[in-house]
Amino acid sequence: MSTLSTVRAGLSVVNPFTNLVEPLITSVIGFAKSLRLAIEVSGEIDTANRLTSRGRALLNIRED
Repeated sequence: MSTLSTVRAGLSVVNPFTNLVEPLITSVIGFAKSLRLAIEVSGEIDTANRLTSRGRALLNIRED
C-alpha cells in the first residue's frame, strides 16, 4: 500500500469525526463571544438602569 493510499484511508476515518466536532466547536466559540459581550455590557448600566454611551457603542446602538 502506498503512502498516499494510507493517508487517504486515514482521512476517510477522520473526516466524519471532523464534520461532527467542527460545528460544535464553532457553536461554543460563538456562545463564549456572546457571553463575553453580555458581561461587558452589564457593567455599562448606570444607576437609573440605562445603558451608558460605551454600552451603546458595544452593542452598535446609535444615540438618539
